[in-house]
Amino acid sequence: MDPFADNLLANLLKMVQSTKKIVAQAAANSANALLQHCSYHARLVTQLWHAMEEKNIQLRTYTIGFVKTVIQSHGDRRDAMERTGGVESLEKCVRKGLTDAAPKVREGCREVFWTFYEVWPDRGEKYVNFVTTIFIIVLNTKFNLVKICVGF
Repeated sequence: MDPFADNLLANLLKMVQSTKKIVAQAAANSANALLQHCSYHARLVTQLWHAMEEKNIQLRTYTIGFVKTVIQSHGDRRDAMERTGGVESLEKCVRKGLTDAAPKVREGCREVFWTFYEVWPDRGEKYVNFVTTIFIIVLNTKFNLVKICVGF
């Protein structure tokens, strides 16, 4: 199955973008099974990164779940992931998910971030501070908006 994994994942990612919920869910389940049971390849993670850059919110939401599947299934092969640049792609996916405009993507990415942090705590540490800063900015913005509304 490994020789066909690239093409299968590309086609499954296209199907996940489908507006029909049942097709998208079946494609997502198949992509998760594919990522769990095939060998690790940096090309697969690169495809996930490209999917995170798409405009389709549904695709980005499912892709965050695929990133978690890769981390959980292949986290024990840290050396291979670090040598091939897969960790950098996973890191970019997590960063993109944490700062995504869609709340559904951000919510899903929080759980993925902690999974990433368990495997690569040194890389995740800089995002703990980053996420804390964003959270403080959002809180301050909401507080200022409440303060302004109360003032009127």
